[in-house]
Parts: sequence; C-alpha cells; structure tokens
Amino acid sequence: MIHSILAGDSGMVLAQQPLPWLVNLWIAFLSVVFIGVFIVVVIAIIKGLRWFERSATNSQARFFQDVTAYVCPPSELEAAPQQLVMVKFHTYSGIMIYVLQYEHLFWATPADARKILSRMHWHNLTIGFFAYGILIVPLLSLANYAIQLKSISRQEAEITKQP
Repeated sequence: MIHSILAGDSGMVLAQQPLPWLVNLWIAFLSVVFIGVFIVVVIAIIKGLRWFERSATNSQARFFQDVTAYVCPPSELEAAPQQLVMVKFHTYSGIMIYVLQYEHLFWATPADARKILSRMHWHNLTIGFFAYGILIVPLLSLANYAIQLKSISRQEAEITKQP
C-alpha cells in the first residue's frame, strides 16, 4: 500500500529519484533566505530591547524632575532639610515576558515625596501595564501607592510632633 502511494506511473519509488539541479538550487536559496531573515529578526529584537531599556531609564529620570530627593538620608550636620520622609516603591516596565522591575528607595519632603510617588504610580499604570502581570501590576501599584501615602502621612505626623 505504501509502495503504491510513493510509486509513480513507471513503478519507481519517487523518493529515490535524484532531485533536479534547479530544485537543489531553490532549496539552497530558501535556506540562505531563511537564515538571513532569522539573523535580521534576532538583531531587531536585541535593538528593540535596548531601546526599551533606554526609554524606561529616561522615564524614570522624569520621576525626580523639579523635586529634591536623596538616595541616602542626609546627616544632621548637612544643610539639607530635616523634614524628610522615606519612600520605598517598585516600578515596572516591560512587554509581556520581558519585564524590568526597579525598587526606588529615597528620602524627600512630604510634598515632594507625594509628587514623586504619584509619578511612579502613573508610570506603573501606563508603561508597567504591559508587563507580565497585566492585571496584577496595576493592583500591586495601587496597593503600594496607598501604603506609601499612609506611611508618608505617619512620618509627617511624627516630624511635626518633634520639638
């Protein structure tokens, strides 16, 4: 049964016939084209990921525009204001399986901290929305935003209590 399916009119098995040179040339051409397309796609993906990382970094730099924030709490000897609160917030950037998560830990005045926190939360709702947790990232961001706002208010109350 199988022999009759693979056999031509002359009774020869088609799989054993040598391929004509034009078919061999066509196969070689398609192989080169496939490899070339594969290389172009890989290069495009790498360039796209590098662009994405740069755009995420630029977006995060905008968090701290027009505000004063410190990476480390300033010592009492420095001329920095001592009415600072600590904020810890995570931001997400990504496209489905490629995700960048950053933890931001900084000290700022309560007004500046709220402004920065609002910018970070908006970042999570817009750019972080496309990360792997499409429904989870906005909920996590909202919960962390509320917790940090409460923490800022608590720290601000402690600052005003101090003599």
